[in-house]
Amino acid sequence: MFVTNKNDQTVRFPATDKSSVFLENIFGKVHNTYVELRLIRDNEIQTIFMHSIRKGFDFWFDIGSMNTDGYNIYFGVSGRKEKRGTGEAVSVVPCLWLDIDNVDERRTDELCSLWYDKNELPIPSYVIKSGHGLHIYWILEKPFRIKSDDDRHRISGYLQGLADFLHADRCYDLARVMRLPETINWKYPDAPVNSEIYLDHWENCDIVRYPLSLFAKFWAEPAIGRSDEKLTFKNTLVPDLSRLSQRVRNLITNPPPRGQRSEAAYIVIKAMQSAGYSPDEIKAVFMNNPIGGRYEQ
Repeated sequence: MFVTNKNDQTVRFPATDKSSVFLENIFGKVHNTYVELRLIRDNEIQTIFMHSIRKGFDFWFDIGSMNTDGYNIYFGVSGRKEKRGTGEAVSVVPCLWLDIDNVDERRTDELCSLWYDKNELPIPSYVIKSGHGLHIYWILEKPFRIKSDDDRHRISGYLQGLADFLHADRCYDLARVMRLPETINWKYPDAPVNSEIYLDHWENCDIVRYPLSLFAKFWAEPAIGRSDEKLTFKNTLVPDLSRLSQRVRNLITNPPPRGQRSEAAYIVIKAMQSAGYSPDEIKAVFMNNPIGGRYEQ
């Protein structure tokens, strides 16, 4: 399945087997959880929750067709205990991740030197060229189970610390969805590009996994609880948006491009105020969703 962008470059839904192997490596050791796929085109959002990655393989042909037709494909990096994409539904974290925007070849080489030359970081299990940046994943030997707010605080500190260390984007909330690799990136519909696996680190025929303790030196107090200027931890996760209309929810998850977003942001703020959301809840929505500039790569 191929499409051509405005520069006459061929882009494609490259290999469903690579996409599914990627997800299986991340979630293969996770049990009793839902994996979320989120398909977004314009203001249309379709969500699929798979209780098993293997059982979800029947979806791949349809997902590939939709991706070719202009849908951006995202996946929930954390497993959900129920069919909801909110932070409260997160039950297990199978990997640590980073999202680094606007990365050129020089910056890519600098990052790679941190694990290949300087040995300052473990070699990532996966590095993805998302089309407009890098997504980095370290898969954990043992998926981290979320049973309490203390668990959320602990795992968030690892993500915070890694993001601080590599000057990454603030895309480390536990409900985060990231672009699925080996799919077409339709961020700019007139100039689609491929999201590709740039590096995958294997040993003994298995993807490399790491103990969480290996990242202890990077742990940092989550910014969401550092000061009165930040949100308290318990309020940082995106609130339940069921009180909002479908139109407003679509604006939150799939806003217009930069330069055309102020009106959409105003609509969202006024709608949330009218629905009784607190200032902290409104701030959380903008901090953790594309309306605030999140996961636009």
